[in-house]
Amino acid sequence: MYGFFFLGSTFFYLHSKLTEKYKSIWFVFSLILFACSILSKAQAVILPVVLLLLEWFRNPKVKIKNLFGLIPFFGLSILLGLLAVTIQKSSGAVQDYQYFEVYKRVLFSCYGQVMYCFKTVFPIDLSVFYPYPETKDQINSFWVYLSPLVIILLVFLIIKICV
Repeated sequence: MYGFFFLGSTFFYLHSKLTEKYKSIWFVFSLILFACSILSKAQAVILPVVLLLLEWFRNPKVKIKNLFGLIPFFGLSILLGLLAVTIQKSSGAVQDYQYFEVYKRVLFSCYGQVMYCFKTVFPIDLSVFYPYPETKDQINSFWVYLSPLVIILLVFLIIKICV
């Protein structure tokens, strides 16, 4: 749901920028879908940054006055993002940073990025909950150690292809 609303919000935002007819209605649709996306999953708070990058992609010499339309998105993102964090902390869904060492947190975040990219291309064994790949304080998958190298390789390939 989060992805559907996220993409829909992005579509209507771009549509409001590219058309003259019903411009404000498309913008309001975009805001509503953004709110639905955040309410579906808190990770949607990055949409204003994505829209900012799309604005820059459309016109690298973008002016500050053209970005005032993003203020409602950033405001909604901050408001609902803080609300989501507060609710998740009160329910015990957020762990303390000291639970894992720094290197394990870096490895797990790299592993998560690679795993989600893989599952986007090959949607098998999907789940609502993906536990940390660790049992008895030992990382139980060599993919966790390999994932930072995969990310570095992908970044290198993207830079090589695009530049």
